[in-house]
Amino acid sequence: MPYCLQQCGILLGTILIGLCSLLTKVTCHLLYQGAVMTRRRSLESLALHAFGTGGRRLVELLMILYLMSSVVSFMVVIGDIGPHVLADYLQLQAPTQRLRVLVMVLVFLFVILPLSLFRNLSSLSGISSVTVFFYFIFVLRMLIECIPRIFDGKWSADVYWWRQEGLLTSLPIVTMALSCQTQLFCVADCIKDPSTAKV
Repeated sequence: MPYCLQQCGILLGTILIGLCSLLTKVTCHLLYQGAVMTRRRSLESLALHAFGTGGRRLVELLMILYLMSSVVSFMVVIGDIGPHVLADYLQLQAPTQRLRVLVMVLVFLFVILPLSLFRNLSSLSGISSVTVFFYFIFVLRMLIECIPRIFDGKWSADVYWWRQEGLLTSLPIVTMALSCQTQLFCVADCIKDPSTAKV
């Protein structure tokens, strides 16, 4: 998201994030409402009901491609940021290519793979709480580091407020980051007495 705000500018990037989140909310609501009306409990069975066997296969293929691209983009981010954080922590001069590969392999083996093998999402609620706590600490630390720079006022010369040139590069990143339609039915299964309003 910081890349998107840098490419689009603060105002246009915020509008883009708001519109994409609204679009995600509407599509999730429509999907779940359609599933309740047709008494389907998964995206695949909803596609089978609406489009037949070919539609179901297409939805399954697109879900596999989406999830694989999510893992690849996550690994690219980890490969770019992880070695720098680890090099700073271990007080190394500069991260090497070996350190990048090592961080990516370790994150894949000990984070992504175990999380991918969970059968029931309700067991992830504890991990989700830890993740939210981690993000809270991260944002708090970033705010503490940024407060002196915010008050000196020099940052305003370096900020773009509206930059249309970056819209096409940021749109896929924001839409992919906010799309949760593939997890909608998994999360709805974990909710006790899921109603359309509750989901």
